[in-house]
Amino acid sequence: IGVCFQQGWGCTKSLSAATYFFVAAAHLGDADAMYEAGYCYLSGSAGHGIGSAHSERVRQNKLRAAEYLRAADKAGRKVVGESWIWKDKWMPSGGQEF
Repeated sequence: IGVCFQQGWGCTKSLSAATYFFVAAAHLGDADAMYEAGYCYLSGSAGHGIGSAHSERVRQNKLRAAEYLRAADKAGRKVVGESWIWKDKWMPSGGQEF
């Protein structure tokens, strides 16, 4: 569902709705959704910086992005080129992921 809202397939394009559904699926254990949710928060929009002037944006949050990207990596979804997510600066202070 997140991809449908992200791309506008069969519905009105809504980046905040896409993020909502990616996060919901991530909490259910979907590694691809964890990856997409991470990029929604990293780029401040849904899906690797893709967005348009006619759609709302998601507030950028690198700490939350790192949490979702780490979870995706741990779940088996390879996260290439994002070694920064493992630095102490981006680890949660309470030790708990999303």
